[in-house]
Amino acid sequence: MPCVGDVKMSGFKLIFKGLKEKEGTIAVPLLVNKLEILQKLNYILGEHQEKRPFKTANFGARKKAILSEYTLILDELEKGSTVLRFHPAGLQSIIDSDDGSYEPKGARSLNCIHDLTGIIAENEDPAGYLAEHISDKNYRGRIVDLLSDFYPKEDDTYTITFENDKGKRHNLDGKIRPLVKKTMDGDHIEDKESLYCPVLELKMEVIKNTGMKSFVTSIDGRKMSIPVDNDLFDEVLSNAGKVVEIECSYKTDENGDITEIYNVTKVTKKVSLEIWDICYRNNCYNLKSPLEIKIDSNIEKEENWIIRNDDLEIISMGQKWDETLNAFYEEFDMLVIQYVHSDEALSKGAEELRMKISSYLGGNDDD
Repeated sequence: MPCVGDVKMSGFKLIFKGLKEKEGTIAVPLLVNKLEILQKLNYILGEHQEKRPFKTANFGARKKAILSEYTLILDELEKGSTVLRFHPAGLQSIIDSDDGSYEPKGARSLNCIHDLTGIIAENEDPAGYLAEHISDKNYRGRIVDLLSDFYPKEDDTYTITFENDKGKRHNLDGKIRPLVKKTMDGDHIEDKESLYCPVLELKMEVIKNTGMKSFVTSIDGRKMSIPVDNDLFDEVLSNAGKVVEIECSYKTDENGDITEIYNVTKVTKKVSLEIWDICYRNNCYNLKSPLEIKIDSNIEKEENWIIRNDDLEIISMGQKWDETLNAFYEEFDMLVIQYVHSDEALSKGAEELRMKISSYLGGNDDD
């Protein structure tokens, strides 16, 4: 495989034509809307490309790995032009393309979106293309929903030309948009988002004008209060000091970080979880198979939180949730460095542990 410097990649383009604004200008809301939708499409294709189960609830490590590869970077928007040049952020992880060359992961996912727009325009069985390349129906439904919003509306007069990194162009206009929805067989109803949340603190007072109570959790290292209806609060109350999975809606900022959680409709106690991604400092491990962790807390002892994995015999304890989770990630990182990346001769037992750790690792962990 060539080094990163050997990879040549031209930029992708979005070309807007027929806008109602003054020639050479584009309204900011339209610009932001289309770029945001394309970004979401590239993230969701990235999730599938990384072989992650659809909407796996996680503690944020997966998000870091996806952001590093699939975030879009705007290269150029010249004054007097409605041509946007951009490229995917990740250049470190390179995969074989169909023609035998190499391309960044974020470019492959963008090219998949680009190919789909061409197949839809030519009506060349886009549903078959999606089914062939995207095995999970939930992923297909999400892609179709986003792609439909990416196209101009039927009564819009403008068009978008989507050019890939090889210079091939496909046109998106409102006349084609109805064909996008037909790409998905049947009506697709998307599930709500799921998040794992440690119940750190209960707030028993009723939130003004809502009739709701709340609990404090930690999302990606930031404490956050989550309002919950009274009929669900008893479930939260019974799981103080535990981790629950909540179905909810949430808002994010420009970095993809969660800023607000609301509309909680379900609360489920989780005794064990499957972790697909682990990040400690600058090392991120995208696991080939999930690592099961068991979580408990015992307020009668000094250590309030206990996280362990029986297979690798990792255990971390601490008074604070974030410190305990980080310590678990640190222990896993240390095992990889000491056993998988070690050049020293290992005993029989150590070699068995090395093979066991390696069985969890995919080909994308940082060396």
